[in-house]
Amino acid sequence: EHKERYEFQVVAADKGLPSHSGTATVVVRVLDRNDNEPKFMLNRYTFSVMENRPPLSPVGMVTVMDMDKGENAQVRLSVEPDSGKFIVKNGTGTILSSISFDREKESSYTFRLKAVDGGDPPRSSYVGVVINVLDENDNAPIVIKPSNSSFRRLSPLAAPDSRVEVVEAED
Repeated sequence: EHKERYEFQVVAADKGLPSHSGTATVVVRVLDRNDNEPKFMLNRYTFSVMENRPPLSPVGMVTVMDMDKGENAQVRLSVEPDSGKFIVKNGTGTILSSISFDREKESSYTFRLKAVDGGDPPRSSYVGVVINVLDENDNAPIVIKPSNSSFRRLSPLAAPDSRVEVVEAED
């Protein structure tokens, strides 16, 4: 990884009289050995995304590098476990959702990304990812109590500010 090529001159001289010599240029190419695993730039990635975004919207991006050279440094990313809810684009590290998020159904998702290099044998590493779904005001409140069929009669002599009913609602 530090130096791919060494070049030097070799001189050979005989001990005869007169002395004769010859030179040759030696080039040594160092081949890469797959001795580095892919490394994510962070130990854990956490992203927040608004609910109701359309499928295939980006939710975040990860960065992974491999210090090897050539095919040994080519990294492929995958989601584990693969629930089908997330896709990761190789080359960019962009994580896409294959679903539209609904915070009322699920407020966060946790999975791992696996990075595998192109070496033989391949080397790999993992990183944890958390996607937090942010709430959007997309649901109207529902009145729980009193029901629409209930009513209460109020005496005409009731004092102002008299309690008529307690209303409960959920949102």
